[in-house]
Amino acid sequence: MVNRSLGRGLGSLIPQTPISQPEEEINLIQDDIKPTNEEGTLQRVLTTRITPNPYQPRLDFKHEELEQLAESIKKYGILAPLLVSKKGEDYQLIAGERRWQAATLIGLEKVPVIVRATTDLEKLELALLENLQRENLNAIEEALAYKRFIDEFNMTQEQVADRVDKNRSSIANSIRLLNLPKEIQEAIRLGTISKGQAKIILSVEDPKYQMKLFKKIIREGMTVRETRRATARYKKTAPIGASNIELSADEERLRNYLDTRIKIETDENGGRLVIEYYSIEELKRIIGKIVE
Repeated sequence: MVNRSLGRGLGSLIPQTPISQPEEEINLIQDDIKPTNEEGTLQRVLTTRITPNPYQPRLDFKHEELEQLAESIKKYGILAPLLVSKKGEDYQLIAGERRWQAATLIGLEKVPVIVRATTDLEKLELALLENLQRENLNAIEEALAYKRFIDEFNMTQEQVADRVDKNRSSIANSIRLLNLPKEIQEAIRLGTISKGQAKIILSVEDPKYQMKLFKKIIREGMTVRETRRATARYKKTAPIGASNIELSADEERLRNYLDTRIKIETDENGGRLVIEYYSIEELKRIIGKIVE
C-alpha cells in the first residue's frame, strides 16, 4: 500500500510553532540547545555542518529573493527550523534550503534544525512537497521531479500522484513538457513563457511548428489567449485532405479516451495508429483501457 503521509503536508512532519525571538536573542541561548542524536528534537547546529539535499528539485534560487530573506532573518531570526537528517557527524538538508542559503549569505553561525531519519525517497518527497506548497518550482523543475520519482524509485504515475495529492493526468501532463524542444524548456524554466503557453504548444504535434509558435510568442509578446488563437488557426489551416477530417476527429476521440497523445498516419497501403506512453505503468494502463 502506498504511504500517503506526505500528502498531508509539511505540518505533519515539521512543528508549526515558530521560533519567534529575534536572532540576537536566540544566539544568547544557543549553547543551551546542544546537538543530540534524538530524532525530532529542536537543536542548533553550525551552518557549515549542513550540506544540500541531493534530491532538491528546485534548480534556480534567485539571488534577489535570497537577499530579501537574509534581511528578514537579520531582523526576525529563522521563524521555522530546517528539517535535516544525520550524515556521519554532519547533517544533510531535507527541507529549508532557502533559509539555509540565506543564513549562509549573512554568515549566521548556527541555525535551528529538527533531525529526522529519512530514506532517499523521503528526501525527494519532502523537498518536492515543500516547494509545491509554496509554489517555488517552475514547470520544468516540477516535471523533472516527477520523472525522478518514476526513474529512480520505480514508482508509477498513479503512485506519484497519490504521494503529492494530485491526479494522475496532472502528473502525466507535467512530464510531457519534457518532450518539448530544449530551447522551449529553457524558456519555461526562466519564465519567458508561461506553463499555460507551454501546454498549448505541446498540443501541436509538429515539432517544427512548436518552434515556430514559440518564436512567435517571444517576438510578439503573446498572451495565453493569443497563443491559443494562433494554435487554433494553425490547426485549421494545416494541410489536411477532406478524407482525413474524420481521421482527425477520431484522433481527438482516442486522445480523450486514452488520455495520451495519439496520431493516425495514413498511406496508400493503409496506415498506422501511434499511441504514445511515458512509462511501463502508463503502457499497462492504456492497454487496460483498450481491452477492457
